[in-house]
Amino acid sequence: MKKFILFFIIIFPLFVNAHQDREFVYVYDNVTVRFRTGSYYEEINNAKIIGKYAALLSDSLNYNKPIFIDLIHDYGNYYQGKTYSYLNFGSDQYKGIVHYKKVYESFVSDYSLETIPISEYRDDTLHYVKEEYIIDEIDHKEKIVLRQFSSHFDITETMNLLYFAIINKSQLPNLTIQDTLSTIMEGSYYLLNSIPQFLIDSLKHTTPKFVEKILQKRIYQDLEQIDNNPRFSYSGKILFFDASSFYSSFFSQNGKIMPFICLDETEIILDTLNQIYAINTLFNRENIVFVSETPYTFRMYKDFNNFNSEFYKSGIQTIPIDHSEILSSIDVISLDYDLYLISLIRGIDRSPIKKLLYLSEDDLLIDSFDTYIDSYRKKEPE
Repeated sequence: MKKFILFFIIIFPLFVNAHQDREFVYVYDNVTVRFRTGSYYEEINNAKIIGKYAALLSDSLNYNKPIFIDLIHDYGNYYQGKTYSYLNFGSDQYKGIVHYKKVYESFVSDYSLETIPISEYRDDTLHYVKEEYIIDEIDHKEKIVLRQFSSHFDITETMNLLYFAIINKSQLPNLTIQDTLSTIMEGSYYLLNSIPQFLIDSLKHTTPKFVEKILQKRIYQDLEQIDNNPRFSYSGKILFFDASSFYSSFFSQNGKIMPFICLDETEIILDTLNQIYAINTLFNRENIVFVSETPYTFRMYKDFNNFNSEFYKSGIQTIPIDHSEILSSIDVISLDYDLYLISLIRGIDRSPIKKLLYLSEDDLLIDSFDTYIDSYRKKEPE
């Protein structure tokens, strides 16, 4: 399988996001995956896995025409965990529409623009403005286009939609209508071509036997390697120093995510998850792995008997954080043999949002650490 990787830094219009986002493009044979996000999230690896499964599915169906999978990462949780999917054949171009009202100052001919709900817009150029933004095509070829907006992209659902598109490619143009999706900015929405949503919802949750067979294959997370050794995760944390010693990673199989550790070339699966948000590997007296399935939970896996037969798995810890906060990473460092500092890092400026203490022996998360530290800080004179 040929693989090409492109990386872009882009600035989206305001209706998409207010800061500089990143765009990653991965090519696997006839499948192109574009992933848009705000930071180096582990979901990038999920996008790669989707691309590899898509190429495998396409090849198994003897389909060699272009396929474009466009994944817009809702890292700010605007859509509250929901996934919005759109499927068509043809151009991958789509639009963003923003509605404004002209606000005139008293005794002044100039005006400012104020975004308004779509329902308030009128076809009156004296008082209202409608702006259109074109989200450019990745190329000018006709292709199967599968576009999704979500905080997490489900592998099985994505393959179900792609299978339908390949099998029914000739029918897609006749099924296609114009659809819309609201954006983070008031009075704005995307305008997209897609088959109807009722059909997409049905297809997502119907897995053909052919897709089940494809998903039985293990596809591993890509590890970025710098100068052969050590390897780094996207957040820059060292994953391992010696490939023959100990490291952690994950793979996908049957639509699930399996984090694992490799100790002396022996692979041991730690868990079966629906997704993976972050993974932290610590090297001290005991090999420790912290895995967050979502931004709001984590679990610790601890070396016991050198992982040869069994290991300790903590309970699922809930991270006390407002779901509207935009995280870029969850960092973990060891302070003592059973004491760990967990830092929740803000996505915009990489500053800590919150610091927590975790006591592994008691499987206890202390969320008042920041308050405790602040109580000892010197107060500025009034």
